[in-house]
Amino acid sequence: MEIKAYLCPQCGSSLNVEKDATFAVCPHCGCKLHISYGQNEKPKDPGKTAFISPEGINVGSAMVPDKYITSASITQRWQSDHVPMIIGTSAVSPDGQVIILSSSKEMYEDYQNAMVRNTLKSLPSTIQSGLRDFIEPHIYLYQYASAVAGCRLTPVANATLPSEYGRNPQGAVGRHIAFFRSHTVNINVRIEIANAACKGIMVRYRGNKNGKDITVLGGVDFEGIEYYDANNGLAQINSMMNPFAAFGGLFGSSANAPQQNRMQPPNGEIPFGHAKEYGKQVDCIQWGAARFYAAVFPAEKEAEGMNAFLSFVTTFGYDNNLKTEYNRLVDEMYRNRVLEAQGYAAQAQQARINLMQSQQNLQRTLAQNSQQISAGIMDSWDKKMASDSRISANYSEAVRGVNTYTGLDGRPVEVSVAADHVYQNQYGDTFGVSGNAIDPELANKINWTEIGQ
Repeated sequence: MEIKAYLCPQCGSSLNVEKDATFAVCPHCGCKLHISYGQNEKPKDPGKTAFISPEGINVGSAMVPDKYITSASITQRWQSDHVPMIIGTSAVSPDGQVIILSSSKEMYEDYQNAMVRNTLKSLPSTIQSGLRDFIEPHIYLYQYASAVAGCRLTPVANATLPSEYGRNPQGAVGRHIAFFRSHTVNINVRIEIANAACKGIMVRYRGNKNGKDITVLGGVDFEGIEYYDANNGLAQINSMMNPFAAFGGLFGSSANAPQQNRMQPPNGEIPFGHAKEYGKQVDCIQWGAARFYAAVFPAEKEAEGMNAFLSFVTTFGYDNNLKTEYNRLVDEMYRNRVLEAQGYAAQAQQARINLMQSQQNLQRTLAQNSQQISAGIMDSWDKKMASDSRISANYSEAVRGVNTYTGLDGRPVEVSVAADHVYQNQYGDTFGVSGNAIDPELANKINWTEIGQ
């Protein structure tokens, strides 16, 4: 019998090579390997164990110690627009003292503009559990680990999680940014990334539960992007990581003006979640975990627990069918959000048209009212002037002791106020008579006609 060991040619560490695999990644140095086999060679079967849900769904597989009891769960609920389901796995030692747990992706949005954040919370389609203020990655991991342990913990050591994010963070960042850009609604919106991060974080904690010292290993594949709407958000729709985050443009600019650059980033790298402090413009911080890991065991079981935990982390992978369904749901949500964003854009455009029409109607109404007011003012002025003229004429007549009559030719004729009757002939001669009027027949014979005021 011939026994062959699979070792990394770069660092000499042992490799876990899946059956029939043609590529592998060293969990220790990150070296990417191409595996070829001779005509009669077969790769060794690393003995991965499947994690099956109660519904019989294969969630994934990983290497766990012999006789460990594995289980899985799938919770069908949307944690955020990016996360259609919660997938959990567990592996427990035969004596029940070593417990390994993991939880799938969760993602949050932290909008820097309070008006945008409050408006999004009021939209019925918003998944409220996806809105959360940013917290530091180590605090985020501690909250998960302490919840798993069920007691207060004290961190005693930090390390890099031997997951994909820990082995190759730059490659993970590149893939995360590519996903971000492929799921960004582009409706007159230009998104700019201010900062991005993917990191595998591992912390060892000490605790005491029910009077017994325990060790807890916590790990998180942390990921996130800080971004802003480069079009300043005016009349824009959806500028989030995918369509899901960018309702900011609907409600005006959510961008925060760059602050004064007061300090240089450590090692030239801006700490994630703090881009604004280093002079960057940030509308939203999208952050969360690609996956959580934890192991809880008695302090005296540390060697077994540590080995089981590291083996699980370095070898776990989701079932391809589950990944396909997961991605299908995310893409479906993306399309729905695109349609929703387009609907908001149409509503905003119609609102602008209605506003313009209202402004035009208001301008016409104001112009008509102005004309009516001007006409009223002029009419009042004319009437006032006529009244003033009459008053002035009457005053003048009273001062001079005359009354004004209209002659036969239509022209005014002034006659002494002493006259009770005024007569005029065809030649324009006028005379007044005090007392009784002349006999009409006599006046007619002598060709005189009485005229009135």
